[in-house]
Amino acid sequence: MAACFGVSLKSVLLLLTAVAALGAALALQPRFAPPLRKVEPIAVFKGSALALAGFSILALSVVCVFIALGAGPAMYRCTIEHNLGGDDVDFLDRLFKGFRDPRFWSFLPALYFVWFALGQRSRSEQHFRVAFVVLLVGFYPLLLFCGWPVITRQDFLPFYPLLFTCLSPLALSLWSRLPWPIASSHLAALVCFAILFLIEFDWITNILIRKRSPDPIAADRIGEVLRLTKPGETVLDPKGDVVLRPRPIYDVLELFTMERYTDHLLTDRIPEQLVAHHTMVAVRSDRYPERTRRFLQENYLWSGRLLIAGLEVHENAGGSFRFNLSLGGSYVFLSKGHLLSGKLNGVPISGRAEMQPGLFEFDPDTADWPVTIQWERAYQAGIIGNCDANLPWHGARPRSLVKSSTLSVAKKHAMGFFAKTKVPTATQEPGGCGPWTIRPNILSGPYLAP
Repeated sequence: MAACFGVSLKSVLLLLTAVAALGAALALQPRFAPPLRKVEPIAVFKGSALALAGFSILALSVVCVFIALGAGPAMYRCTIEHNLGGDDVDFLDRLFKGFRDPRFWSFLPALYFVWFALGQRSRSEQHFRVAFVVLLVGFYPLLLFCGWPVITRQDFLPFYPLLFTCLSPLALSLWSRLPWPIASSHLAALVCFAILFLIEFDWITNILIRKRSPDPIAADRIGEVLRLTKPGETVLDPKGDVVLRPRPIYDVLELFTMERYTDHLLTDRIPEQLVAHHTMVAVRSDRYPERTRRFLQENYLWSGRLLIAGLEVHENAGGSFRFNLSLGGSYVFLSKGHLLSGKLNGVPISGRAEMQPGLFEFDPDTADWPVTIQWERAYQAGIIGNCDANLPWHGARPRSLVKSSTLSVAKKHAMGFFAKTKVPTATQEPGGCGPWTIRPNILSGPYLAP
């Protein structure tokens, strides 16, 4: 239990459930078991003190290690304060929501079984252990829905193994009530067991295959980040997905953090951090606060798997247009993938300019819209923002990218991509010569072929 405390605060909830189940089993004990032998209070005190001391050895060791590393306040904030969700949690509202979940009511059959059914045929000391396990299963969802700020699927990991432990004797009891030819048939029992085993085996195998299969999109995303950025340059991602580059923010944008942003318990200062750390690349995700999403939409361009610094300007009646730049750096002005010359604040440029944050006015030489202003390094790497919406990974990730081989996936999606997109072609007369320059809009090798 002490080791679990060092991992997650949810172990404390399990401990409280065990205490509640033990107290309820002791209170209901006269219904299903003979009277307990008299126990001296001093023995109870000694046992409790030894158990607490054993728990404290490892728990205090974990806390002392964090304090010695100067991370004591961070441990308290991330392990305790963060999981509890602050002082503004509406537990009454959470309780009403828990009423709608059928698992919430599991304490009713648990109490009924211990109170009425457990001691019907015999009163045994072994029944106390059965009562404790059954009450533990029944009380865990009740305390979880009543006292935990945010419910996730992994919160039920302690619940399901205990639940099926309690349901197995019930299933055997129901089996014995079937007609005698079926209940006494070893073949029928073997067939039922084989069906359950195959279902479970297929489920587990499917999970393992999904977990162990490489994700080509995640791998390509990290590869693109490494091509676009240098060591030490920051990249914004929700949870450290791009492991080889530092993040401009401290917060991990997972469920609890997003709940605190939604409830205004945390102030969204991510745009200021992006500007301060000069973050030119971000990972596309829906796990950003609302203010950050607006900033990304206004100051970054979508490039398939990533967001790169830049903006897009659509047609303007007067020819020239003004734009506000939040991230300084070297930018290029593009129109349909080509460099666009013009005047930037009255100064002629040939499609490239070094700009600091501020307000600018650009007057293009040709009115060819829309005009894309993007980070020059991405352009040099072959990326043109907002020009690849028809790529196969646009929107939700295709399931087949995980389940199929790389070659078959590349062929399947490339055929659909070419069918829907006007693919640029180039021809050369026989005997012609000269240098050729190709700037692809995507970086993935399997999708590029002459």
